[in-house]
Amino acid sequence: MTTLETAPQLIYMVEITRAGELLECWWHIGNSGSPAQVAAALDELAHRTQRDLPAPGADDAQERYWLRYLVCWPDGVILDSFEGHRTPYLIPSELRGLACTVTAAAQPSNHCP
Repeated sequence: MTTLETAPQLIYMVEITRAGELLECWWHIGNSGSPAQVAAALDELAHRTQRDLPAPGADDAQERYWLRYLVCWPDGVILDSFEGHRTPYLIPSELRGLACTVTAAAQPSNHCP
């Protein structure tokens, strides 16, 4: 077993609401798993949102989606979280960055004694 497979479970939640539809979620996912599983799920969501989101256009400065995510350890300590508006084409990159954060947090630290 690798370090990532033996790491404690994480709990995650992601909500994305389309512009102008703040009361209705476009994506709403959440689950728990090892850091490797959570990172893979976030990366998969990044691919799906990139596929489904509109291409960047001239009116992007006005179109904003609501993004909320939370990743925490079982004891409630928050690894990362965000809630706010995002330009649609930035959401996949944000999710990929979150997946990288999850992966990095599960790596053993290499501190010098």
